[in-house]
This record gives sequence, structure tokens and C-alpha cells, in this order.
Amino acid sequence: IVTYNASDGAGNEAAQVIRIVRVADTLEPEITLEGDDPLIIECGDPYPYEEPHATAADHCDGDLTEAIVVGGDDVDINTVGEYVITYNVVDGEGHEAETVERTVIVEDTTIPVITLLGDAEMTVHECGDAFDDPGAEAWDDCDGDITADIEVVNPVDINETGTYTITYNVSDGEGNAAVEVTRTVVVAPVVPVITVPAYYVPIECTDEFDDAFAAVAEALAVTGDHPCGAMTDGVRVEEIKVTYPRRGDEIVYTVETLNRDIIREDKIAGFEGEYTGTLDETITVFQRYFLFKPAIYEVTYVMEDSDAEAVTQIIRIDDACRGCLGCYSCDACAQQRPLPKFLTDWKRLLGDWLLVGLSMLVLLTFASIHRKV
Repeated sequence: IVTYNASDGAGNEAAQVIRIVRVADTLEPEITLEGDDPLIIECGDPYPYEEPHATAADHCDGDLTEAIVVGGDDVDINTVGEYVITYNVVDGEGHEAETVERTVIVEDTTIPVITLLGDAEMTVHECGDAFDDPGAEAWDDCDGDITADIEVVNPVDINETGTYTITYNVSDGEGNAAVEVTRTVVVAPVVPVITVPAYYVPIECTDEFDDAFAAVAEALAVTGDHPCGAMTDGVRVEEIKVTYPRRGDEIVYTVETLNRDIIREDKIAGFEGEYTGTLDETITVFQRYFLFKPAIYEVTYVMEDSDAEAVTQIIRIDDACRGCLGCYSCDACAQQRPLPKFLTDWKRLLGDWLLVGLSMLVLLTFASIHRKV
């Protein structure tokens, strides 16, 4: 209340006048945001969302920041989307400030990460066990574990040698593609193995002619073994070394010299064409030629177009007739390939002289004993 008084020179006072002044608060408070609007946050951010807040001022009440009421959406930093935060305040006279909003955007722009399990470079062998891919894991900051979503392209063929590349790819829920991860797999060749039935095989050339033939076939049942399948057709005889223990000499036959010295001389009846070192041809050569020549045979096998290690097998052909001319002296063999006439005559002559000599020795021994008596 404001009063007004006045008096003149004679001391006369005027009637007092009163003014009533009312101070009214009619203005709304004002709110000012702090921080960005919109506020952008990366999904899966390891730090929790911190409210930037705001300030509030009133012409009458002054600073009303502490009185601000924050409302709106609860921000989930692990879920992509837009969130609206509201700010309100009321002054002492009940005047409400204009609501201020902040938009918080949670976005996912970070690509997932693929991690290989196992080695990035692996070597397996052809035609072995099925290749077991160790796989990979995938993690996304927003979606978490997305291993199940990995797309794998695995072209590995265990039956074909070569170098293969396995690729791993994945995208998160927002379409962000991870950097492709690869694994190199080498399918290495396996060296085939030549297998002989036995390293040392004795065969007797006896009257059981069929048995001797079967023994040769059994001894030369050589195989070429490989995990992808048999490679016996590729096995070849490289050389045959023949040692005659009684004479102490030896002959080494290669494919070329065997053709030249035996096959082309027509010494193997019924053999057709050139000898190329195949197993079937070698069986025929042994059955029809070497079987009749008691000796020790060292047969060396190789495999065509491969790194297979050469293998040597020893076959000993014995003469069961003990000291005669191989199978020629056995009755069954003689029926197949009889002795030449001059050998038969010599055999008969030697046999007759041996009988005469033994008879004379008996007579002389008996006469000597009789004289002493």
C-alpha cells in the first residue's frame, strides 16, 4: 500500500490518498535443455544411459531446476528405437512451464564380429574321414549372440585334392553385415602303398604241377592300396633279379631285357604281345618260364604316375627233386615240357653207370672181407 500526503504553507493538510500496488506473478517458468536434442546412442553401448537433464528459471522464483519433473519413455540402450523424454516444472504461483521434450534415438550402426573356432588353415587327407568344420561364433553388441545366424559356404570335397576356402557371413537385425571370415582347407594327396602278400615266398616245383601254378599266382597277388580305392592296375614290375645259388651268378631283367632275351626268343609258349610289367603278365612269365628254373627272384614293384615307394619281394623257387634240372625232372612237369632227347640219354647213361659202380663196390667189399676171414 502506498500513501500520499501534502500540506500548504499555512499548514493545511490535504486529505491522504492511498494507492494499493499489487505484485502479481503471471509469467510461466522457462525450461532449457542441456545436451543434444536429438540425443543419439549406439545400441549396446557398454555405458548406461545418463540423463543430460535441463535447467528451469522463473522471473519470480528464480532457479527452479531442482523442481523439474522428468517423464516420458524409459530409454533401453539395448533396443533400437526412438524415445521421448519430457521435462515439466511449476512455479510458486502454480504457473506451469511449457513442456520441453528431448528425443533419444538408440540406433545400431556397429557391425557384428565373427570369430573362427579352430585354425584358420587346416590340412586333411583325401578320402579320409569326413571333414568336420570347427565352425565359428558371431557376436553383435545389440543383438548379442547371433552364431545361429551365420551363413557358411563349405565347398570342401574330401575326395578331391586341392585348396578350398570356407566362408562365414552374418548380419544383425538392422542389416549390418560382419566382415567375412574365411578358413583355408587343404585336401592333401595320400601316397598309395604297394602291398605284397609276403616278403619271402618259397615255392617248390614238385609233381603237384597245379599247386605250383597256384602258389605262383598267390605269391604275386600284389595290390596297390589307396584310401580312395584300389590302384592295383597301376602296379608294374620294374625289374626281376635272378640269383642262382648253386652257380653263384645272377641276372637282372628289366622290362626291356626280359622282352629281348625271353619273350621275343619265343621261350614262353602262349605268351602274346610284349611284356609290359603288369601283374597278370608277370604271373604268366613265372608260371611258364621261371617256375622251371630253381633260383631266388627279387621282384621290384613300382606304381605308375604316383609317389608310391618301390617294394621288393623275394620269391624262392625250390626244386623238390633235389639236384635235378628243376621241374623238368618231375614227372608232371615233364608231361608238360619233356626233357630234350640228349638230356634223357645222358640221364639214362649216368643212371646205368651209377648202378654198375655201386654193384662193383659191393662185390669188392665182400671179397675183401672174405680174404680176411
